[in-house]
Amino acid sequence: MSSRELASIFMQTENFEEILMKEYGPLMGGEDLRRALGYRTWSAFARSVRMGGLGVTVFEIAGRRGKFAFTRDVAKWLQSVGASQSDRQTGEEEKS
Repeated sequence: MSSRELASIFMQTENFEEILMKEYGPLMGGEDLRRALGYRTWSAFARSVRMGGLGVTVFEIAGRRGKFAFTRDVAKWLQSVGASQSDRQTGEEEKS
């Protein structure tokens, strides 16, 4: 699922977390995690992990490669980003 598809689903439903849980299960990792968080490249994602700027807690799992995050945390973060964008747009419209 692409970032645009995720954004579209978010705007259309209040059950965003439920949809992500059905799509990805309790954990997201690899390409799915990178794309859901909106990183275009692996290097940008890795740099953000090193700097601690992802917005969600990521962790490693013994015996598995890569970083993982709880799908619930990703959903909450995406919703908070969407809400702040909506607030910004509303504020800009009121100024006009």
